[in-house]
Amino acid sequence: MRARPEEADDKTVLAAAYAILARRPHSRAQVREKLERKGFAAELVDGCLNRLGDLGYLDDEQVARRWAEVMLKERFWGIFKAEQRLQQRGIGRELARQALDEAQKDFSQIDGARQALAGRFADLKTDVPLAKVVGFLRSRGFSGEVVYAVSREWERERTGREPEIEE
Repeated sequence: MRARPEEADDKTVLAAAYAILARRPHSRAQVREKLERKGFAAELVDGCLNRLGDLGYLDDEQVARRWAEVMLKERFWGIFKAEQRLQQRGIGRELARQALDEAQKDFSQIDGARQALAGRFADLKTDVPLAKVVGFLRSRGFSGEVVYAVSREWERERTGREPEIEE
């Protein structure tokens, strides 16, 4: 039988945190939020988070690096969307930017945008209007420079001529 949050002790909160972390990696802020949502007292949550940090189970830097890799290299998101999502997951702005900078050292945003387009429009290359390509890339969080460069490249391949896009 489960202990009610108001009757919880250190071990109960730690067990709940282990269950949260067993599913997937979480940031410190996410674990805090989930434990507090379960109704555990703030001082118990703080003690639990400190203990998990001491044991090496909470490492926002490692989590941010892994999530940045996934967002840029597997999901093919742009920097803006990835940074926003990292911050929503409790990663601070500076740490998010650092993790994203590191992740894109060997995988450029241009490559990510190309991969995103190839995955989304592979079968429809000749029938996709340029405006739809631009909108898709912007929705994925790519910068204007990347959207411009990859859209020009896309249109050039599709039509065989230089696109009429104003800089």
